[in-house]
Amino acid sequence: MNLETLIARCIVLTVLMGLTACPNNHDSMDRALAAVDRANEFISEHRYEQAIAALTDAAEINKYCILAHYLLGWIRATCPAPQYRDGEMALQHARAAIAADLYFDQFDDTDKRTRWALHACVAAAYAELGQFDKAIEAQENALLLVEYVPVEDRGIEVRQIVELRVRAALELYRAGKPLRTYRTYLSKLSDDWANAVLEATDKEQIPELAN
Repeated sequence: MNLETLIARCIVLTVLMGLTACPNNHDSMDRALAAVDRANEFISEHRYEQAIAALTDAAEINKYCILAHYLLGWIRATCPAPQYRDGEMALQHARAAIAADLYFDQFDDTDKRTRWALHACVAAAYAELGQFDKAIEAQENALLLVEYVPVEDRGIEVRQIVELRVRAALELYRAGKPLRTYRTYLSKLSDDWANAVLEATDKEQIPELAN
């Protein structure tokens, strides 16, 4: 396993640990997360119609399933295939993910390490809608929340990696461009893309499609 793969797995594990929260109805939780697992298989194969259907089922099974709402919001906002994008639905689900996160917060049962990702999803939804002022504001909120990401995990500088990508997306929105990616988490985007965005001297040179 190369270093890039190890870093990606470590970051995704951190994100998943925070986003899989559901109420203490174990049957509901299990069924919702099983649907999310199916959706992730479809996403890996770029079968977005089936993925959206599975994630919609998960959100209906348990409306507090943060991961289901997050993934629906992210796909609807950032999928390179235009037929699957819907800014309004993306924003609806991104907000639902934050609402579920706040619901758990009252029980002190929220993992703040991944809260930045929910606000980044809101930002991506606003960018898809062309509302870049709101996208910038939401992404700035995501950047502030990066402080809850562990500085280091298994020898990997996780916070630094996440912050680089959050800042890159912020610059993308400041340039008036939406994010397009097949990746399901901002933290999984490459250093090459993030650095290309941050180092661009001409807004027209900033790549929208992130890998």
